[in-house]
Amino acid sequence: MSTTTDPYQPVEQRYEIVRRILDVMAAYPPRLVIQTRAPLVVRDTDRLQAIVEAGGRVQVNMTVTTDNDDIRRAMEPQCPRNEARLKAVARLNESGIQTCITMTRLLPVKDTDAFARRMLETGCQRFIIQPFHVGRGQQQFQRGTRDLAAG
Repeated sequence: MSTTTDPYQPVEQRYEIVRRILDVMAAYPPRLVIQTRAPLVVRDTDRLQAIVEAGGRVQVNMTVTTDNDDIRRAMEPQCPRNEARLKAVARLNESGIQTCITMTRLLPVKDTDAFARRMLETGCQRFIIQPFHVGRGQQQFQRGTRDLAAG
């Protein structure tokens, strides 16, 4: 679910469209990967567990791009804070749902050791890292954030 648009948009909290889709998926258990920035995914833990119990596979990929909240606000102004995302990863792991932290595009990080330690504290064991390359097809992205993105 979602390589380009997060399934857990703010409207999801009200309409529960993803939640209802997960109910249907439990009847036909898929191999499911959910890519999100939204801690709201924790709300659906019971649905994700139902898919696993029915024979499917589930992995929730949570995007965390930096430990610098100023950069996060500039680059992802509508997205939840990273600490909320990491708490969601920990809760999913505690409930037996497989997780992955995706650092795509990895933005500048203030304290790499603390950043790595905090991610490991979630219990997550899978990570995807994609560095941010200034000037390689990023012109559209950099238009409004060039100085900050260049770091």
